[in-house]
Amino acid sequence: EYWYKFNFWIIANNNFFRLQLYIRKFLIATIREAKKMRPNASWGFYGMPFCNYSAGKSDSAGCGRVYKKFNDRIAPLYTEVDAFYPSIYLPHRGSNITSYLYVTSVLQEAERCAKKVNPKMPIFAYTGIEYFPLNFSNPFYSKKDLHNSLSQAYHMGLQGAIIWSTSKNMMERCDGIKNYVVRYLGPEIANLANITSPKTASKN
Repeated sequence: EYWYKFNFWIIANNNFFRLQLYIRKFLIATIREAKKMRPNASWGFYGMPFCNYSAGKSDSAGCGRVYKKFNDRIAPLYTEVDAFYPSIYLPHRGSNITSYLYVTSVLQEAERCAKKVNPKMPIFAYTGIEYFPLNFSNPFYSKKDLHNSLSQAYHMGLQGAIIWSTSKNMMERCDGIKNYVVRYLGPEIANLANITSPKTASKN
């Protein structure tokens, strides 16, 4: 029985790694074909490099070792992209320091992976103004979380931030989004535009 279980484990592991290889080949072939069709676009994969949602909860920055190893293992995929598009959406309304450390962890991992495959790799962070999963009664980022998300992306020298959300129940949400943009998001972006980022300045 022991040897049966052991052999089953080996077969399952081999099949899993073979599946990963096929997936990687498929994604590489897909992005190469996409580049042929749209050569002027900046191609990459949403949410990559990967990081764990629990990053920052231990009061320190850094993605988990498993995630770092996985990112290293799929480095051949990262060499095919034109840019990284990590996700820094905040998963819930929690401690401001935890949210700050989570965003730091994701962006530091993106920078680490970029240095390994292409030090000049552009990085655009996907972010938002609403926590997920969406809570319609109190959906929006606190002023501190909004500042931490955008200011870190700016001061770490990212090429941009993509503010993206769902279109679900948009008719009911529209006025709230408008008010939030006018009262918080617009002024926050305006404030950052008047600050010279040390990393951005060093690249110019």
